Amino acid sequence: MNHSKKINIVIIALALSLSFTVTNAQAGTGVRQPKWVSAKGYWVVETTGGKRGAHIIHFYNNDNQLVYRETLSGVSVKTSRRNVKMKLKKVLETSVAGYALKKEKTENLALVAKAL
Repeated sequence: MNHSKKINIVIIALALSLSFTVTNAQAGTGVRQPKWVSAKGYWVVETTGGKRGAHIIHFYNNDNQLVYRETLSGVSVKTSRRNVKMKLKKVLETSVAGYALKKEKTENLALVAKAL
């Protein structure tokens, strides 16, 4: 092969690899979410300093509005565990539904304490 044919083959190979990369990136929207991820919002666990096992859990809807907050003390919230994440998801979805009806955030109804 002469030099120009080699260059053409390299250019074609690069173009094909780029087209596959773009196609795969566009198809990446079908990524499966874990079951503990809610489509209605998200939660944040804040560990407060001082007391051991003191947490404040904030629940937000998809508009980043605080819909519920609960303070727990003396309880270990192990967010690395799937069952804890699933329980927090359930509290989140209950809180978002309640917020949609009342349009005001609620606090310390012991939803998380009962769930855990």
